[in-house]
Formats: sequence, C-alpha cells, structure tokens
Amino acid sequence: MPVSLPLSTTVIPNTNFQLWPGQFVNVRLKVETLAHAVVVPTSAVQARPRRTFSYVIGDGDIVTAKRWW
Repeated sequence: MPVSLPLSTTVIPNTNFQLWPGQFVNVRLKVETLAHAVVVPTSAVQARPRRTFSYVIGDGDIVTAKRWW
C-alpha cells in the first residue's frame, strides 16, 4: 500500500514496507532547469528593502555590487 504524505499531494509506493508511519525522509525535487543561469549560494545574496544584490569580483580584482531581481 502506498504512503500518502500529509503535507503534499504526492503518493510514494511503499511496496517493500521501507517507510513506517511517522517516519521522515529528506527529498530533493528537480522542478526546473534554467539554461545560462547564474547560481550562487543564498548566503551570498544580500537583501535590502529596495534591492537584492551580491558582491562580484570583476576584472582587475575590483569588487562591485551586482543587483538581482
């Protein structure tokens, strides 16, 4: 019998009975892949009231703030 997760609409087959009631699992879902996207850790993104930015090291080792939306 499949296990239904209470906080989602996903049903996971549990044919080998590896999951027990009340057991938690960590999952990663690949939702979308963006071509030519810039990916940075969330800890590198600075949030301010009117803008979101990261510091970027450019040519000549000059640091500038790169604005993100």
